[in-house]
Order: sequence, then C-alpha cells, then structure tokens
Amino acid sequence: MKANFFGRSRLAAMLFAALLFAALPARAFLEIGTKAPYALLMEVETGAILFEKNADTLMEPASMTKIVTLTLLFEEIRKGRVSLDDKIYISRNAWERGGPPSGSSTMFLEPESLVSVGDLIMGVAVQSGNDATIAIAEHLAGTEEDFARAMTRHARALNLKRSLFLNASGWPQSGHETTAREIAQLALYQIRNYPKLYAFYGNKEFVWNGISQRNRNNLLSLNLGVDGIKTGHSKSAGYGIVVSAERQGRRLLLVVSGLPSERARTAEAKRLLEWGFKAFRPYRLFEPGDSVEPAVVWHGRRPRVPLTVDEPLAVTITDKMRSEMRVRISYTTPLIAPLERGQKVGKIEVLDGEGRILAQTHLVTGREVVQEGLFGRAFNTLEHLLFGG
Repeated sequence: MKANFFGRSRLAAMLFAALLFAALPARAFLEIGTKAPYALLMEVETGAILFEKNADTLMEPASMTKIVTLTLLFEEIRKGRVSLDDKIYISRNAWERGGPPSGSSTMFLEPESLVSVGDLIMGVAVQSGNDATIAIAEHLAGTEEDFARAMTRHARALNLKRSLFLNASGWPQSGHETTAREIAQLALYQIRNYPKLYAFYGNKEFVWNGISQRNRNNLLSLNLGVDGIKTGHSKSAGYGIVVSAERQGRRLLLVVSGLPSERARTAEAKRLLEWGFKAFRPYRLFEPGDSVEPAVVWHGRRPRVPLTVDEPLAVTITDKMRSEMRVRISYTTPLIAPLERGQKVGKIEVLDGEGRILAQTHLVTGREVVQEGLFGRAFNTLEHLLFGG
C-alpha cells in the first residue's frame, strides 16, 4: 500500500502544504525568449533548470571545449602529479597549430620554450590560447588526439553520452560536438570540484611575451557577479559562452551559443543572468533530521517512526504559479520492523503544475525501530487485523 500526501497521510499533507504555500512561491516556467539558438540557465545549488532552448541539440562548442581541457589538467594537479610550477615544453606543433602561424586565438608562446603550468592555465583561461591548450594536451597525453579521447572518457564518466571531443582547443572539426546541457554539466563539475583553480577564469587580463590581452569574457567587467568561465567562437559555431555568476551566496550557470556577434553574446548572457537572479529564488524545504511525517510500523516496539530526508531538499521557484505547485510523498505502508535509522523507505517529490518534477530525494527512517518478540508480533498482527492502523 502506498502512502502519499493525498491518501493515507492527508492530515500531514494538508499541514505541510499549508506551510509550504504560505512561505514559498512556486516555480514558473516563464515566457522569455532568446536570440541564441542554444541556451540553458541553471541554478548551481539546486541543479534547477530555469530556462532552456534546444539544450539537447548537438552543437559545435568552439573554445568552450577548453573547459574540459582544463578540468583534466586540474585533476592532475589535485592528484599531485602536476604542480603549477612545473615547466611544460612548447612543441613546434603547438606553435604552428595554435600560435601566430595559425591565425587563431593565441598566447604568443615561443616554440621549443619551457612555460610553467600556472602561466599556461592563465593563457587558456584569459586569452583562450590554442597554443597553450595544445601544449597542455601533449604534456598530459603525448598527442592531442589521445588527450581528446581522454576528454570524451571524462564526459562518459559523468554519464554525458552525446559529447564527442576530437581536439583539445575546440578548433572546428567534423564530429567535434556537445550540447548546451552537457557543456553546462561539464562546467558545473569543474566549479564544484576545483573551486580554487576555477578562480583563474576571473583574471581580467594577462601579459605574456610582452603582449597584454584582456579576458575574452567581457561580462567580468559588467558588475553582474560573473567570475568565469569560457567563451567560444568560430565561423561555423558562431559566438557562445559558458558563464557563471554569484550574488549573495547564490550561483547561476548559463550557456548560450550560436549568436551572430560578440555584442549579441554579451547582451543575451547579461539579460538571461539578470532575469534568473531577479525572477527565481532558492528555498530549502527539508534538511536531514527534519520530520516529514510519521509512518505506521508493524511488529516493532514503536508503533510509528518519523520519516525524514537523506539529503537537503531544495527548489528554485518564482512568485508565480504558487497554487499549482504540489508535493508528493510515496512509501509502502505499513513499514515492517526491524528498521535501521536512515533506512530508505520511499521518496518525496516537488512537482510543478504540469507534473514535472522540480526536486526529489529519498525518504528515510529517522530512528531505529527494534522488532517485537514473537508474542508481541502476534498480538500486533491481531490488533491491526481487528482495528487497522
């Protein structure tokens, strides 16, 4: 038998719903458009998708690819196999295919020189240097092709099944592709797992070889709370960006791609970020240990056990559609003793007016329930058969 907010647990449901709707505005899927062919706006803390457009359609990532390149380098630094002071050899291949001879974005590295890992990260994060990117790939994997295979493996390890990386820089190449949703997840992984190294993206300029270059992410200078992450542009891909901003402890992550100009990219990213911060707010509904509702227990020394959540349950919602939001709890009732504390017994879901799940987590038992002895279990069964419960 299943228990839910509109069945056996009606009283608890009514009390919780009254509290929820009195205190929390509901998420709305507001009508907002974008000129970008591909877009996705995410709240980092809750993982809520605030806006999306063609987010699962394959697209060319251009230099947004370099997010993955730096993630693999950051992992080597975290494991202690590479340090920021290590020197990396700049091959003639890296210079020819990513330096001034390539006509692409470059750090202006000298061929056959040695450059520190820290400087190369700056060259990628600030200047989007293809020469620095190729040098990193060759240092870590021997060849850029082998490194690109490692990049794709990283995506698969995160259960991202559509991304395919054929080079480290994002240079246009048939079949080198991802989606707005997957590049957002790849950026999210980096932000969460390497916060100190992520800070490299926040540098507004970098001087190398006597040449000063400003960060290609000009949103850093617009007082939006932006602190990263990576632009991308090619003739075939158009202008795109993965950008993250934090205000008052709240972080948003945005992907837009396929725009016709740098100006359009800046305008759309700014507009969507401002909208996300103004229209939505995150709310934490339950913390582990909070009592969601009591559940009936058979054959236990306690007739009921409080149910709680195994991780914080949070949603990101707007002030609209308040009456359409609903909460659903499901578990098999009665529960049968013995029960361990923290035992998973069901789930709790927060849904919007169209039945889409906004957030969910497991329901777990809030305390241990010891099993009754043989006589107690027999009496308990008889009591339930005669009187229910």
